[in-house]
Amino acid sequence: MKKQLILSFVFFISVFIYKASFSQSITTGLIVGSPFCQCGSVIIPFTSTGVFNTGNNYTAELSDATGSFATSVPIGIFPSTGNIGSISGTIPCLALTGANYRIRVTSDNPVVIGTDNGIDLQIDSAVTASLTISASQNIICAGQQVDFNAIPVNGGTTPVYQWQINGGNVGTNSSSFSSTTLNNGDAVTCIMTSNANCVSGSPALSNTEVITVSASVVASVSVFASITTICTGDQVDFIATPSNGGATPSFQWQINGLNSGTNSANFSTTTLNNGDVVTCILTSSLACATGSPATSNGVAITVNPIAPAGVSIVATTATTICSGQQVDFTATPSNGGLTPTYQWQVNGGNAGSNSTVFSSTTFNNGDVVTCIMTSSNLCTTGNPATSNSIIVTVTPSVVASDTITANTTVICTGDPVTFTSVATNGGAAPTYQWQINGSNTGGNASTFTSTTLNNGDVVTCIMTSNANCVTGSPDVSNPITITVTTGLAASVSITANNTTICFGDQVDFTALGVNSGGAPNYQWQINGVSTGPNSSSFSSTTLNNGDVITCIMTSSLSCVTGSPATSNQLTMTVTVGAPVSVLIFATSTSICSGTVVVFTAIPTNGGTAPVYQWQVNGVNVGSNSAVFNDSTLSDNDVVTCILTSNGTCVSNNPATSNPLTISVTPQVTASVSIAADNEIICEGMTATLTATGINGGSAASYDWLLNGVSVGQSGSSYTNTFPDGSNITCIMTSNAACVLGSPATSNTVVISVQPNLIITIDPDTITTCWTTPVTLNASGANTYHWSPDLHISCLDCPNPMVDPSDTTVYTVTGTSGSCTGTASVLVNIKCPDVFVPTAFTPNGDIFNPVFKIYSLPMTDFTLMIFDRWGQMVFLSHNQNEGWDGNFHGKPMSTSVYVWMFRGKDRDGRSVSVNRTNSGDVTLIR
Repeated sequence: MKKQLILSFVFFISVFIYKASFSQSITTGLIVGSPFCQCGSVIIPFTSTGVFNTGNNYTAELSDATGSFATSVPIGIFPSTGNIGSISGTIPCLALTGANYRIRVTSDNPVVIGTDNGIDLQIDSAVTASLTISASQNIICAGQQVDFNAIPVNGGTTPVYQWQINGGNVGTNSSSFSSTTLNNGDAVTCIMTSNANCVSGSPALSNTEVITVSASVVASVSVFASITTICTGDQVDFIATPSNGGATPSFQWQINGLNSGTNSANFSTTTLNNGDVVTCILTSSLACATGSPATSNGVAITVNPIAPAGVSIVATTATTICSGQQVDFTATPSNGGLTPTYQWQVNGGNAGSNSTVFSSTTFNNGDVVTCIMTSSNLCTTGNPATSNSIIVTVTPSVVASDTITANTTVICTGDPVTFTSVATNGGAAPTYQWQINGSNTGGNASTFTSTTLNNGDVVTCIMTSNANCVTGSPDVSNPITITVTTGLAASVSITANNTTICFGDQVDFTALGVNSGGAPNYQWQINGVSTGPNSSSFSSTTLNNGDVITCIMTSSLSCVTGSPATSNQLTMTVTVGAPVSVLIFATSTSICSGTVVVFTAIPTNGGTAPVYQWQVNGVNVGSNSAVFNDSTLSDNDVVTCILTSNGTCVSNNPATSNPLTISVTPQVTASVSIAADNEIICEGMTATLTATGINGGSAASYDWLLNGVSVGQSGSSYTNTFPDGSNITCIMTSNAACVLGSPATSNTVVISVQPNLIITIDPDTITTCWTTPVTLNASGANTYHWSPDLHISCLDCPNPMVDPSDTTVYTVTGTSGSCTGTASVLVNIKCPDVFVPTAFTPNGDIFNPVFKIYSLPMTDFTLMIFDRWGQMVFLSHNQNEGWDGNFHGKPMSTSVYVWMFRGKDRDGRSVSVNRTNSGDVTLIR
């Protein structure tokens, strides 16, 4: 027993040692540096236990933003078999931002998944710093102040600004900068140093604002007219060309010194009188212009009176004619001048030459003739003038002809024969002359009867027409030759196309009569029973085996013997056969229009060479083939096939197939058109283009092109800021069924970009006191809007009055069309009745023992004083109470302290000192 215990213990120890020598683990260490940046580096320390094989790689893995390693991403590899190390990793540039990331270390030889780092890590977006500056105005007169404002992107909480003029440092560390000493062509920029996390591109250099400084210039204006010699009521267009008129000059037009027209460089009028003089007065919008208003040169106008132009036409020959006859016309002008011109027209189409006369032989019935006369007089009304209309009536030429018929041409001697004439274009009362063998006979009638005709006589008729515009009259008719016979024997024989048939086959019988006359009578018989029509032919599909067919012919001749005559007999041999059928199939019965459909016929009992007749909607098509192709089918067309078997003794022959109804979807054409919400935009504005597709289907795709290059936009709309003259098109690809023209290319939209407005406020800085309103003067736009809405007389006028309680910057936004611009004016409230000491001496004497605000009585008063560490050492709401330099009963040391105060005057307006409510004071002991 003791020995067994010892052996078991040895075995347990051996297994423990064996497992310990091959067990591995990895522990990820503490990772410092969070938050990390996208694309940034990170160091991952780790330790491991156990033995790792040659070729092992330790890999650092990054979790997702929730801390899960289900879709972990490797960020660094460290080849090693050691048990301690660190991995240099890189945060993925596309990692989502978040604060719950973890990192772990794994190995691949053997495969071991280590613990994560144990604490959440944060990943921030990599950002780029940039800076944009704007100037209150770029075009100024010498000495005017320009205010610059910087707008940072990713500048952090406390960016640092360095303003520069022509590359030299100026200004202070501020997002704004002002100057009154700028020279023409000075270039202002700003350098911004960001303190944001994960930022690149810092320091960032802004855009450049170039300042134009204008010298004094002389304003003038000159006027030009489109014409100076006119007719009464003619329009004259005047154009004023300003010199040094500025961006928005104003124009006052005058006629003989009296104001007229609108404020525009263009002026048009139709009411000028002879000798009127037109001038224009220009008022320049340039701040640095002299000689404004300026009066232009005068333009004198000569006005001539007006006379009406007219023309009339007459036909000098008849206007009711036969085709091909000539009609002559003459035109008579009124106020045509010395050299009028004529344009003859037939049915509104030009004809003839420049002449007062016009002739033609090619008129059609109902043609309308007019003449357009263009007067050579300068001042005429109704010029060109159109004449009255003349309608030509044309009767077409016709050909007269005559055709005769006879009730019979084979007769017995003495039989009457009646001839009938049918005249064509004979007129209302044609005349007839009948002839036998060229000799006149009969009377003037359209019929002629004779009982004395001989064998071989030839009968004709001469018809003379009395119709208008007729040719070919008199006309000789066709000849009719008469056969006169003596008594003859009548007989009849019959034949059949087949006497040995299958049941149901059609048999055609033909009777051949001898001396039967012009209208013999036929009586067909089957087995002695009368049947069939009174005809020399007879057909039947109901014959039975052994049937006997005969025919009895009764001649219509009066000079015949043996009538009625009975024919020979034909005995039928009939065999009953198998039924014929045919079944058809199509490659498709639901198609797009124009698609080829292949139909196939499968016959039953069709024989060795069946005949196929394809039909569409009962109309024969195709060829004799078991296959039929068609690409012209319409919706609901019905296709069938008639099979005629060549088999022996078949029934139901021909056989008609099953019908196939075809569903045809019309081919449609895809197209696309685009339109912009605004084709004329201002700098920095966006334009949105919208594509409207026709037959694009349920999910059309769009490819937008800018100047012929794809921009990668796939939706039905495209928004962007465009350079001037951009050409935009769109290519739509349809997913509709049965569509043509896809991809479809749209029309081209051209985007025009106009420069932003330059708004001017003159002056841009005004100093006043609380109770003295001032007027703000803005120019450079058509409409205006001011902000803020504080103590201002109107928000939408260019010259409002303001009366602010405190120093205020008023900003105006000007708009002309779709372009805007802004400018600001500083209204500085500076009143002499507020005084704040810069120092006081609370040292026990009577001089300056306390610090307080000296001013007119204020309400809502608060005074606060802070030491240099920001601790408040004094607070009072009593304007007459000052600080004695003590805090909690103890004297404060000599130093500089910061004061802040708030208060309102008797009208409720805030009180300030030199545009501020704070400053510093020195305590002196």
